[in-house]
Amino acid sequence: MSFSFDSNRGIIFQTDGWGHVTKAAHESGKPIFIFIGTKKCGLSCRMEELMKNNNKVAGFYNSHFICTRMDPTEVITNFRLTNWGISQVPVMLFMNSKRKIIYRINGYQDAEKLIEAGNNATNLIDLQKDTHLYSVKNK
Repeated sequence: MSFSFDSNRGIIFQTDGWGHVTKAAHESGKPIFIFIGTKKCGLSCRMEELMKNNNKVAGFYNSHFICTRMDPTEVITNFRLTNWGISQVPVMLFMNSKRKIIYRINGYQDAEKLIEAGNNATNLIDLQKDTHLYSVKNK
């Protein structure tokens, strides 16, 4: 398993491919955070810099999620993103460890909004777990 990591700072993005990301999420029980952007998009680049340089954002995401990034200009990635309904960048996509999309945010987000989005996603994932446990116990 390899990661993209810069000088002990920034969000740790897995770089081994989608199969390894989903396996790591399944094994750890952590949800998946996907940053979708391109190098040609100014807003995507600004968010990448923020995720690289803001230790509060990085600490939150590294502790709560298995993180990866996707570039829709790559053909195989583009097919996957199209199937997920992604047609613009930047997008932040959150999935549970079973690869179900739980939460999505479109457009540029500052540090505060990045952490808020992550909290919203984890709350929704926790709510989903609680609802599932409740429905299983009451059957």
